[in-house]
Amino acid sequence: MSNNKFFAQGNETIKARGCIETHGGKSVVSGNYSEGYATGVNAASREWGRDSANGEPVSLTPSNITITGNTFTKVKKGIQLWVNHPEDNTVPALTEAEWEAHTEEISLDNVVISDNTITVDVSDYTTSPANYYGISLAGDYQGNRWLHNISIGTNNIIFTGKSGTTVDVEEGIVPADFKSSYGIAFLLPIHLGNISIHNNLISNTPLSGIYLGRLSNGGTSKVSNVQGIKINDNILTNCAYLKQPPSTTSFIDLRGNILGATIQGNLMNDKFDVEKASYAIRLTPSPGKDIYIRNNVVTTKQQVTQIKNLISAGYEGTVRS
Repeated sequence: MSNNKFFAQGNETIKARGCIETHGGKSVVSGNYSEGYATGVNAASREWGRDSANGEPVSLTPSNITITGNTFTKVKKGIQLWVNHPEDNTVPALTEAEWEAHTEEISLDNVVISDNTITVDVSDYTTSPANYYGISLAGDYQGNRWLHNISIGTNNIIFTGKSGTTVDVEEGIVPADFKSSYGIAFLLPIHLGNISIHNNLISNTPLSGIYLGRLSNGGTSKVSNVQGIKINDNILTNCAYLKQPPSTTSFIDLRGNILGATIQGNLMNDKFDVEKASYAIRLTPSPGKDIYIRNNVVTTKQQVTQIKNLISAGYEGTVRS
């Protein structure tokens, strides 16, 4: 799907939920322009069928999705990835134990997201508060769901907008109870394998510019397995200024059971007259091995910055810098 223009104006923006959707893979979304749609692209995992011999779910098509060279303006969520499970929407809904019994791997794999311009507009926050993301996960997380072989590079994600007297994301002003608001965020406890996030420009996100992995969700103890992660050479500007005690936020946040990760060459800029971020890179308490943090730079207007890394106890032997 290429070279189309979509406009939702005035009251239409209330109804214009999603602009483009691709289900089942083998798709290219390129060169499109949208304005005023809540979501630019929803990209869902491959379709599933049932093997006639044993009733097990089998893949009908590979994912193989490319989203490149698009411009999405005035969105709440630029690009959303969905890992659909064959047991989703089962009636009655599966119990936690029944979900745990589904050990077969269900994945969204082979996705490239590159060279997109995403402008997230929060100007309707006081009347229609929502969660705001540049690139994110959506849907459910139960079962053995994975993202595999995902490349997210050379995208430009910027948050803009004022709303009432309490919201101005370009000045770093938002209330303490502001909704979730991230640049690139995989917040659901879905497992991650071979994920590259590189050479992106991300600006003005109240919470983390990049956030991968999860320790729990909605009261469950489910934890993401996070394997083969590269977060390199991104430029993050005026991110992580929202304070929501007792929680902490950082420019880059990596969570879950980590096996192999590199966070290198990222430039994190706090350009406010008085710096607002507290942390640059955060690793949270869970098992981890072979994590490299090197050559990252924090810039501020202060003579001596107070922005630091937050590496939880227990990582001392696994983090190499």
